[in-house]
Parts: sequence; structure tokens; C-alpha cells
Amino acid sequence: MLVPCKYYLFLMHEIKRKKTNLLFIIAYSIIVPLVIFEILLRIFLPKPVIDAEPYQIMRIAHNKDLQFELIPNFKGYFGRKKVNIDPNGFREDKNYSFNKPYGFKRILILGDSVSFGYLVENKFVFAKELEKKLNDNNYKYEVINCSVPGYDTKHEYYNLIEKGLKYQPNIVILSFCLNDIGNPFSTTGLKYIGKKELKFRIYNFLRKYIYIFNWLSAKYRYLLISMDYISRSEDLQDTLIGKNDKNWIKNWKYLSLIQKVCMKNNMELIILIIPSKIQISKGFIDEYSKRYNLEIPLKVLECVPQKVLKNYLLRKQINYIDFMEFFKSSEKNLYAYEDWVHLNKHGHNLIAGVLYNYILKLDKK
Repeated sequence: MLVPCKYYLFLMHEIKRKKTNLLFIIAYSIIVPLVIFEILLRIFLPKPVIDAEPYQIMRIAHNKDLQFELIPNFKGYFGRKKVNIDPNGFREDKNYSFNKPYGFKRILILGDSVSFGYLVENKFVFAKELEKKLNDNNYKYEVINCSVPGYDTKHEYYNLIEKGLKYQPNIVILSFCLNDIGNPFSTTGLKYIGKKELKFRIYNFLRKYIYIFNWLSAKYRYLLISMDYISRSEDLQDTLIGKNDKNWIKNWKYLSLIQKVCMKNNMELIILIIPSKIQISKGFIDEYSKRYNLEIPLKVLECVPQKVLKNYLLRKQINYIDFMEFFKSSEKNLYAYEDWVHLNKHGHNLIAGVLYNYILKLDKK
């Protein structure tokens, strides 16, 4: 009986040893390439930029209608770019006093993350480019960017009356994007504001210290962002193609209120109608229309939102600039690499150039 037992024990030992060797080989074949890849990423990639968590850059506003606002004096990264928030709660590298300098005119920019300059250095944001162009050509202007990520026409109205009017602007420019129609007055991120979320802290820790995770998260983020518009547009097709006026009516209400404030304070109002990438890139809409079985004809999507908005602005006698043709005729890519709505520095530069010529015409009147 001893021989079979010894044989059995020997056999079990060999099986265990081979399993251990196999696990070691599998682990070795996975870990070593990952370590090599991590080393290569650390050599060739720049140091990861860690964005601020929502609670670090946003806070609940005292005005319940404004809902949320940027935290004054914040300094850090947001949209992977350095961001400086001034004492009044706006993205500015210098502090503008409420008292307008003698001989200067002021332009106030209202908008969301697009005009805020998300994913773009502040010097390339169209507000700053416009200010530079004007002053380089001996026109005395200050351009103050009061845009806040996540804002829409409702927030922009309350932002204007609570904060913007203090700057005594001569001109108010409101940046209107397609997502102002499609997802009006949404504050989906509001639940994260003012809260320290553990998942954000873990995510940023991994991004900061593990380059492979940072690289993979960037690829995953690109996939999510590229799908984001279409996933939401399934519920918004009727609005975009002009069959549902509910979302438009909400926008009309606050655009009308903004116009009244501007007229009362003798301020020129200009609406910038900024197209999305989906409107000027045929391949973009075709690809996702097939994936989600969307029935939005490209020709309809190209013109209907702008047409509806422009018809309203014409009836109300509000000045506007439609950037659709400017964007289509540009030979440069105007959008951020991983986005369908946010602009890169070329997009901001184009807007600044068109605005500069428009302001000069107003200045001569």
C-alpha cells in the first residue's frame, strides 16, 4: 500500500509543480510586457495632466436660478489645460475691475464650455484672441469671458444680470451651440459639485502614477465622447429636425429676457451660432446614423437647427453670426481631437477673426 501512496503523492506534487510553473509562465508573459510598455510610455509620453475634480473647480451658487458657478481664485488643470479663475469667478489671467477704464469699450462673452475654452489654453480662446486683435490695432477694448462650462441660455441670463452687468459692457456676445438646444438646462453633473467623490480620487491617482492606465483611459474617453452626441440624439431627433418645439420655446424665453436686459442698458447683443462637428462632417453623421439606426438626413441636420434659430432672431431683430459656412470653408480641422463640439485653437482663431471684422463695422457706426 505504501508504493501506491508514494506514487500518488509524487504525482500530486508534480501536478502542483507544473501548475505553479504554468501560472508563473502566464504571469511572467503578462507582467513583463506590461512593465516594458509602462517604461516606454514613461520615456515617450509627457507627464500626465491631472484635471481638477468637480468639487475643486465648481460650487453651488447662492442664486438658486444660477445653480452652480466656478470657484473664485481656482488655479489648476481643467480639460488638461492650465486654468486660472479670477476673484469674480471667471476664467481670466488678469483681474478686471468693475469700473471700466476711461476711453475703453467692453465686450462681455456669455456661453458654456465651448466659449470658456475647454481643452484650449486661455491665450488661444477666442475672447482673448479678439481682445488682442483689437488692441494690437489701436482699438481700446476689454473682452471679458464670463462663460461657464455646463451653462445654457437660462444660466447665461442669470449670469448676465447677477454678475455681467457689473462690468458695464458695451457689447454682449452670446455663444449658442447645438447642445443648448438638445439638452437644455441640464445639470447632470450638479450631483458631483461640492462633493468629494471617491471614484474621482481613485481615477486621478491611477492616472497620475500608472501611465498605462492613463493611456488606456484616454483611448476609452475618446470612444465615449465620440458616441455621446448620438446616444443623446436618439431622444432629441424631433427637436433637431424641427418637429418638437418644446426645447426651443425654453430657449426663446431666456434669449428674449437677455435681449430686454441689453436694450434697457443700451448694450449691443450678438448671438454666435456655432455648428457642431456632426453638422459639417458627412462621414461623422453617416457612421453613427448606421450604428444607431438614426433617421436624421444630413441635409436636414445641416440647416434646420440654424434655420429655426435664425428665424427667431430675425423676428426679434437680434444680430447674429452663423459660423456654418465659415467652418465648412476652412481647410483646417477646427475641433478638438476627441470631441464633436469643443473647438481647438484653430476654431477659436477663426471665430476671433470673424468677430474682429464684425466689431470694426459696429465701431464705425
